[in-house]
Amino acid sequence: MLDLLRPSPFRLALTFAAAVSVSTLVGVGVTYRSISNTIETRREIIVADETAAVLEGNRDRIRKDLQSWLRNGLLLYSVAGLFEADGTPIAGNLNALPTNLTLDGKVHGIVLAEGMITGAPLSSNPLTALVSGTRRSDGTILVMGRTLSEIGDLRRALFDMVLFGLAGLLLVSLGYGLYANARQAARLKLIQRTFARIMEGALDERVPVSRRRDDLDRLAADVNRMLDMLGSLLAEVKGVGDNIAHDLRTPLSIARTRIERALASDADAPALRSTMAISLTELDRAFRTISALLRLAEIQNGQRRAGFRMLDLALVCRDAVDFYEPLADSRGIGLTLDVPAALPMRGDADLLAEVLNNLIDNAIKFSSAGSSVTVAARSDAETIAVSVADQGQGIPAHERDNVAKRFYRLDKSRHESGTGLGLSLVFAIAELHGFRVAMQDGLPHGTVVTMSRDIR
Repeated sequence: MLDLLRPSPFRLALTFAAAVSVSTLVGVGVTYRSISNTIETRREIIVADETAAVLEGNRDRIRKDLQSWLRNGLLLYSVAGLFEADGTPIAGNLNALPTNLTLDGKVHGIVLAEGMITGAPLSSNPLTALVSGTRRSDGTILVMGRTLSEIGDLRRALFDMVLFGLAGLLLVSLGYGLYANARQAARLKLIQRTFARIMEGALDERVPVSRRRDDLDRLAADVNRMLDMLGSLLAEVKGVGDNIAHDLRTPLSIARTRIERALASDADAPALRSTMAISLTELDRAFRTISALLRLAEIQNGQRRAGFRMLDLALVCRDAVDFYEPLADSRGIGLTLDVPAALPMRGDADLLAEVLNNLIDNAIKFSSAGSSVTVAARSDAETIAVSVADQGQGIPAHERDNVAKRFYRLDKSRHESGTGLGLSLVFAIAELHGFRVAMQDGLPHGTVVTMSRDIR
């Protein structure tokens, strides 16, 4: 039984049935109360008006009026009687003067005992009536009233209606809850089997999505997107691992081979020192790769946000241009700067300097003599941006999404020294600072790398 109550569709169906039942009971209760009050008020007015109309007639006239009153009231719902001063019945369907009635001419609600109405035997339950009793000038007593039996009938009718209606609602809700529960249980079992296959290694499996587009389908779609992203990340991690192994194996193998040859030969001290120097160069290359990877992981984990403070981006650009200007001059490349007097923002000046150093270094490295490299920065009411434009070989449009990947290098740059992590660091630092990185073709050729962010 507990397993039946746990699934959410079944609980929702029961909750809906309970909510409808409560609202129905409240509505019926309010309706019953309103109708019963209306009936009592109308009965009271009718009794008062009719009593006033009959009261002044003689005995014969009163007998006729009482007979008409009883006929119009359908007997069972009307009571009337004319009594002598001692309570002896003269006319009407009351065979005794109600002892609990105050003879003040006002309408009172009283309970009529069983057998008090002639020709209309009552049940053992008391019968409530609105009755007016008046002592006439000749000593006789006139009693007129209307019972409230229809209120009891109304109550029973409403009770039956509510009982059968709520019973039907409960049956429908239970049926729908069981149906929805069975349907969801089948879908959940299918999803669980899919998860089991994924955990067993079938990473290409995806959670089935139906055409209903309900909450479970939206959740399945989100899970599928997450699995797609995880698959991409795993593929990227595998590729990165392969690249790391390849990039570290080459310098380590070179260093090992040279050391082994030096040890196996009868080389003199200068030759050994030369071998050691070359080996150290290769080891430094491996260390630079490892350091770059650790730095990239540190940045992507957001551990450098603690160093954020107000800085002048224009000053960072000037320092980077000043640092690379001698290298650009030695290669015959013009390095120009286009920045405002000041460009305040919040960030890490060292990291932003590293971004500009990477971009300027790449721009100079892949530009030919006679070309130019431009570092520019600007801001307006909404954005702040910095860009590095060169007139070099350029990056093909289909390669621009790949150059941000770790160790990815274009064919034309494989002969150049480097770890292949420079642009990965650029993208990671830019993301840490909220910058969006875009690459465009330069004029007349080359590449423009722009980082922009909204001013917050």
